[in-house]
This record gives sequence, structure tokens and C-alpha cells, in this order.
Amino acid sequence: MAFEGWVIKNGSTVLNNDLLAEKGYKSNPDQQTDEDSYTDGNGKLHRNILSHLRSKIWLSTNELSVAEKLHIQTVLPSRRLVTLTYWNDEREAYLSGDFYVPDIDWVMQEIDKKTFSRTYEPISVTLIEY
Repeated sequence: MAFEGWVIKNGSTVLNNDLLAEKGYKSNPDQQTDEDSYTDGNGKLHRNILSHLRSKIWLSTNELSVAEKLHIQTVLPSRRLVTLTYWNDEREAYLSGDFYVPDIDWVMQEIDKKTFSRTYEPISVTLIEY
């Protein structure tokens, strides 16, 4: 499937790319995982690479309004295992995977004294595939 202009979605909800900072999407797709690999007495590495590949995704945002924060919380619910569809730069295709979403620190940057509207500091999140 060709790139459609988005990088992550949860179900049918696409993460709004406008919320991402410049260079705010970074991925390390298809990481290999070893099991019981070792180096022998001659210094030769013996790897046992598992068939399951994992991706890691880093996201950084700009400052956020309350509505933008709520949108992110819909796509990336904290402390949850979520199935996300994401752009895999290694395969040049969209793939789905189960990712852990870590706790997100929401820091209020400003509260308007008249309207009580809030803005939040930018966030950074690392998503790690199971």
C-alpha cells in the first residue's frame, strides 16, 4: 500500500500530523530479536534470531491545546496495549502491530486567567512493539 500521508492510526482514528513537531516522527522498524545468542571462546558471535520483528516509534509534538491533547489520548491511550497501524519505512508499507503506550506526562504550559483555556507543553512518546 502506498503512503497515504499519515503515520499512525488506532482503529479508524488517524493521528493528526499537524500535531507533530518538525522531525517529530522517527522509527526503527523491523528490529531483530535474539534468544540465547552467545560469543564462543574464539570470539565468534553465534546468533539465534527470532522470526518476529519489532518496530520502535518515537513521536514528538508541538505545544497542544486541550482538544489536541484529547485527540492524542484517543489515538494513544496511556498504559495500554494497543493495536496500531503505522508506516513502516523499511518495507515502505503500512503494517499493524501491538504496541505498549507508556505513561505520558501532561504539563500545563499556560492557563488563561480570563477564559481558563489551557495549553500543554510538547510531549515525547516512545512506542515499542510487542
